[in-house]
Order: sequence, then C-alpha cells, then structure tokens
Amino acid sequence: MRRRGYAYRTEQNYEQWICRFLLFCSNGLPEETAAAQVRAFLEHLAVKKRVSAGTRNQTL
Repeated sequence: MRRRGYAYRTEQNYEQWICRFLLFCSNGLPEETAAAQVRAFLEHLAVKKRVSAGTRNQTL
C-alpha cells in the first residue's frame, strides 16, 4: 500500500476491516475464506450493523 501512495490512515482503516472480517469468520484463516463468507460479512454489516453502502463498498 505504501508503494501505491496510500495514506497512513487508509492503511490503518484497511487493517481494521481485515481484522473485523477475520473475527467474523470462525476459522480466522484467510486461506479458507470463501466468497460466501465475504457476502455473509457484507450482509451482516448491512443488516445488523447498519453500515452505509459506501462503507460496505470500501470494505469490499
């Protein structure tokens, strides 16, 4: 991300979303993460956490 010129705060934000996703997944292993888990996480954010569409797009 640094080579692409992302701001430090952007890097921190992306890291936080990755951590939240891994905590959402019971196995916590990125290698075993399927597309269905990504969809379930985004749906969880939309329905239960009421996260805006823009934030969900950034999360994706």
